[in-house]
Order: sequence, then structure tokens, then C-alpha cells
Amino acid sequence: MKLYMRKFTHQEEKLHTKKNHSVLKNNMVYWSYPPTSREIALTAAVFAIGASLFGAGAYLSFVNVAPQQARAKERSEAMRNYLRKRFGD
Repeated sequence: MKLYMRKFTHQEEKLHTKKNHSVLKNNMVYWSYPPTSREIALTAAVFAIGASLFGAGAYLSFVNVAPQQARAKERSEAMRNYLRKRFGD
């Protein structure tokens, strides 16, 4: 579907620009047209995918916390033992 726009006359251009400027100045967001049902569905789907990826990442992080803590504890113990051996008690 192609949209053909006619060119504005100088006065229409001036009025159009002034009108849009005041709309944009007064409102933070200006919708040219309401979203279609397909766009709303696509937005919801992308949001759901993002939320599921976030949830999966949080789950994997939670599952892997114990082994990471064990490795960190082991490293700190090894470092403590090395420093005790090197510099004495």
C-alpha cells in the first residue's frame, strides 16, 4: 500500500509546522495514529519473549550460585594457605 502525499503550499506548511510544534511542545508523546491489533500483538509477543529470557537468565543465575560460591571460597582458602605458608602465621 503506497501513500501519496500532496505537497503543501507555503501557508499550509507554515500552519502545519506551527500546529505540530505546539502539539509536540505541550505533550511528551504524540501518536500519529493508534496502533493496529497486529502491532499490539507483536509488541506483546516481543515483551513476553524478553520477559521469558530475563526469567531464564535469573533462573540459571540462581541455579549456578552455589557452585560459584564454592569456587570463590576454595580460591580464598587457597590464597589464605599460600599467604600463611609464605609469610607465616
